[in-house]
Amino acid sequence: MLLFYNEDVLKVANARFEKISADIRKLGKLGYLKTGAFTNELKLAAETLNSARTFFEEAKSAVLAVPKPGESTLKDTATKEEEQTPVEPNKLVESSLNKVRNTYDIFLQIGKDIRKLLGIK
Repeated sequence: MLLFYNEDVLKVANARFEKISADIRKLGKLGYLKTGAFTNELKLAAETLNSARTFFEEAKSAVLAVPKPGESTLKDTATKEEEQTPVEPNKLVESSLNKVRNTYDIFLQIGKDIRKLLGIK
């Protein structure tokens, strides 16, 4: 159930990202902000959302995959240096939701910075 909740959270976060990006472009066109203002912050937010999407997709694949007889339902991930340890879907969902939370922190900071630039308290 948490997996499907995660999908909804990602949809809302992506919609908010698009609205915030559009508003910043509008404020730039109106001359209230410099062109390209908040580019780095928006880029970081996009990367963080993409990372959240990746974690979600991995969790979804792990949960919805039909294992072959004798095969584990958990996906093994490891580098050459690490021991192979199964990644649990709930940990992937948790990571995804944490990335979304980090994105909202970026959104909040952008909002504070815009209010400060516009002289709004």
